[in-house]
Amino acid sequence: MRAPSLRPSHRRPPSLAIRTRVRAHVGAAARLLVGAALAGACRESIGISTTEPEVGPGTVYALVSANELPLPASFTNEGRTVQLRKGALTLGTDSTFIFSYAQRTAVTNGLPSEGVVTVRGQYRRNGTVLALLQQADTVFTGTFAATTVNLTVRRATVTGQRFVFVR
Repeated sequence: MRAPSLRPSHRRPPSLAIRTRVRAHVGAAARLLVGAALAGACRESIGISTTEPEVGPGTVYALVSANELPLPASFTNEGRTVQLRKGALTLGTDSTFIFSYAQRTAVTNGLPSEGVVTVRGQYRRNGTVLALLQQADTVFTGTFAATTVNLTVRRATVTGQRFVFVR
């Protein structure tokens, strides 16, 4: 194997016209890539979240309204807008519950953020009366039917005060 020569190359440099065409193609490709990246970023910032409410084993009810507003429901407080996108209530056979909802939060002049709020605990049911508890404190009260659950906030820190779930 021969070692590379350190002598200058005797080939002629490409003409100015060829160099200009190569630069134009490279510039167009770069602009195309930057444009695609920006378009992708814009799509992500306004797209629907893939964040899903948490559910568990048991009977699952889908959240259909919050404060009498159908989902997605938006609430504004102190310059902050919260949109409840979807939610679920799971009533387990072991008397546990999971109340979870996906939300999108935007602060005035800020970027939106997305996440899931989940409240867990025990539930008690007496006929159609339902109470959801955390560490012996009642956090939600409401009514229960085979296909519908209505809840009102007592102590839980969640967006909204009244929730309707259907099965």
